[in-house]
Amino acid sequence: MEINTKSLLQYKRINIVGSPGSGKSTLSSRLSELLNIEMFDLDDYLYDNNCNRLNSNSTSQAINELLSNEYFIIDGTYTTTFQDRLNKLDLVILTNRNTINNIITFTIRYFTKKNLKCGERFTLKTSFLLFKFNAKIKPSIIKSSLEAGVKMAIYNRKNDELQWLN
Repeated sequence: MEINTKSLLQYKRINIVGSPGSGKSTLSSRLSELLNIEMFDLDDYLYDNNCNRLNSNSTSQAINELLSNEYFIIDGTYTTTFQDRLNKLDLVILTNRNTINNIITFTIRYFTKKNLKCGERFTLKTSFLLFKFNAKIKPSIIKSSLEAGVKMAIYNRKNDELQWLN
């Protein structure tokens, strides 16, 4: 890994966000291991065992419990809960890949992985996310993070580097 982990040691509460198929889970796992910080997958907090989305009260309660931890790496974007998480974060890392590569990775994973997480299923909503993330959602996440004063970095998977925005 080329990422300078020393620059990340000061951060206790990290959220890895990005499009489906952009490498969030891969990066979250790597950073969790390198920084010795527990990783939490938002899918585990937003869906029941049958992949039904939990109601907003259950979701808020589960996320608040997660955010009460002193150290964490959160793997997941879920814009519906992003603002709730934002004021408890030290760092947001946005995975940056072009839409075509995200679609290819997502599709390959869909057809080859045996135990898909709820958020990895191919649904109409996921399809829309894949196509609109870079144009609509990514700028909103960057703007919200910077306005909240949360440290923000873009992860470029191609050259395995972080670009700090603030």
